[in-house]
Amino acid sequence: GNALAELTPLPPPVIKDLERAAPKIQGGMDWFYFELQPALQAQDLAKSRNALGLAGSGARGANPLDSEIVFPLSQLASANIEADEDGWLTAITDFQVATSEVSKLVGLAKWADAMKSWNKGKAALNRILQDINDRAEKPPFVVMTDAYSDRKAAFVQQKADVINMKNGVAVLAMPMFR
Repeated sequence: GNALAELTPLPPPVIKDLERAAPKIQGGMDWFYFELQPALQAQDLAKSRNALGLAGSGARGANPLDSEIVFPLSQLASANIEADEDGWLTAITDFQVATSEVSKLVGLAKWADAMKSWNKGKAALNRILQDINDRAEKPPFVVMTDAYSDRKAAFVQQKADVINMKNGVAVLAMPMFR
């Protein structure tokens, strides 16, 4: 259903993988936008390190940007034989480079430069997600425009649900509470 004839539809394996990957990637984008960006804007080292999943931040070294964005996007790219020509591989690499720069710059307290790198990462993500949206029958992603902040209430609720779930699991896992 695209007006632009030169846009080829997404390959069936990508469409299939999108059903599983899209909500995860969108959640990762929410984290990138609503956790990392405000932490950088506030020049808050602890929150920035936590949002980046940096070791020693209490996040146990799990990088949500890798697990929620890079890995699922890489799986989508591997399902697309044209991923290189479509610019997906470059966009994923650009995002990884940008978030790696953010990590380094946060450690050096170079906040303005960290924000510039965050914006590079945002642009890289938007490139691949907009391409997917343009070629999908129903666009699966909300890209990060100025209107993206409308998603904040849903993100805050989702985060509360996850924390409540984790806390419930943590209590069940601790023998002293049985």
